[in-house]
Amino acid sequence: MGSVSIEVFLLLVILVLLSVILFVLLLTALYVTRLYRRLKPLSPQPRTGAVEQKENSSAVAAVPGKSVSSETAQVETLPPPSVEMGKARDLESGMELICSEYGLDSLTIATWDGLLVASSGSPSRMEDAALFSRIYRIKGEIEDKSVQLFELEYKGSRLIGIARRKEPLVEAWTASLRHDVTTLLRAWI
Repeated sequence: MGSVSIEVFLLLVILVLLSVILFVLLLTALYVTRLYRRLKPLSPQPRTGAVEQKENSSAVAAVPGKSVSSETAQVETLPPPSVEMGKARDLESGMELICSEYGLDSLTIATWDGLLVASSGSPSRMEDAALFSRIYRIKGEIEDKSVQLFELEYKGSRLIGIARRKEPLVEAWTASLRHDVTTLLRAWI
């Protein structure tokens, strides 16, 4: 009878352990589901553009991977992104939001004389602010082809935008980017 009670005891211990493990798994599943629902609205939405003839469009980017002839030039027209600034928790998250919408690796805003105003978190943000604002002021040449500079004005101050992107920014997007950065600065500074 002693051996039966030990077997029953071990069976009860195993059942309790399995119950605890099942409970922990259910809590983990609930936590992951809630986390997924919170992060889902923050993921960038893919943008699609309409394919048009080149002469019908002023802002065009060639479709990657396709050869383009001069007669039948198929190009992809991409509208400038529109950033919802209400999703930004603070200035830095707003800069990160702009980066994700425009496909930028980083975005830094500097004063005319090279002081950092805002950044999306680039490790070289202070050096970028100092170096590229000087290059922009003296109209120097930029050796780093992944960097694009643009000027904007905010509350009477001239600012320099420093955008890093693997591919050149679509020229028509620069005005939209300038507008989104100015809107962000108005909201947080």
